[in-house]
Amino acid sequence: MITLSTKRAIEVLVVIVIVLSLLGLMAVLLGRLSLTNDLLEEFRESVVRLFSLDAEANVPTWYSSSMLLLLSGLSAIIARLSQDTTVDHVRWWIISLLFLAMSIDEAAVIHEMSIKAMRMLVPTTGYLYYGWVIPGAAVVIGVVLYCWRFVLALPQPVRRRLTLGAALYVGGVLVVEAITGRIAEQQGQAALAYQLTATLEEVLEMLGLVVLISGMLCHLHLVVGTFQVRIVARGVDRVETSRNLKHSSVDFDE
Repeated sequence: MITLSTKRAIEVLVVIVIVLSLLGLMAVLLGRLSLTNDLLEEFRESVVRLFSLDAEANVPTWYSSSMLLLLSGLSAIIARLSQDTTVDHVRWWIISLLFLAMSIDEAAVIHEMSIKAMRMLVPTTGYLYYGWVIPGAAVVIGVVLYCWRFVLALPQPVRRRLTLGAALYVGGVLVVEAITGRIAEQQGQAALAYQLTATLEEVLEMLGLVVLISGMLCHLHLVVGTFQVRIVARGVDRVETSRNLKHSSVDFDE
């Protein structure tokens, strides 16, 4: 039996968020320096590119995309395990697909492609400077309307964590993003106020993902408990492999 401690898993994820946040702040400070030594300047630029929370295609982006993919996988596990016991497994499958799409978007930055289109359709100034927040807000409203009764029916510890996690994530990805858009329009993206606010946005998103993962693991612990994973090899070695690998059980423990 493999026992997974949800508490230990969340502690590890929190530590990673803290480390990435500190590295992001360091990247903000280093980004405002200008060094005369070519080697040091190259090192500075590399650190900023790799760890800036406002940049794309770097370590924090990979982490956020991976956490969204993990949420998609956890939702799929819950959907599959509850398929024979509740009709809500359909919503869990939809939630899994939503997190999968968000993971792809985080890595490929698809949502930013809508900024130019939105600027051609409506005035996008001030808090709407990053025009993608308009369709983003519409998607959030649609998800809330579709899932709110479903969420209310969940066990209280699960409901509390999923609600808090979603609030932190949406607060970062939409609310703080709107504030950074206003600052970017007025002061430019090189302004310290913009960079610090953008860093806050990403920190809230990462914390929100950790809390959401905590809620998913809590649901697995309270509702699902222990489940079995069966590994079956296809082909000529099937009989021998099945005999050796047996059934494995996974227990989610607090």
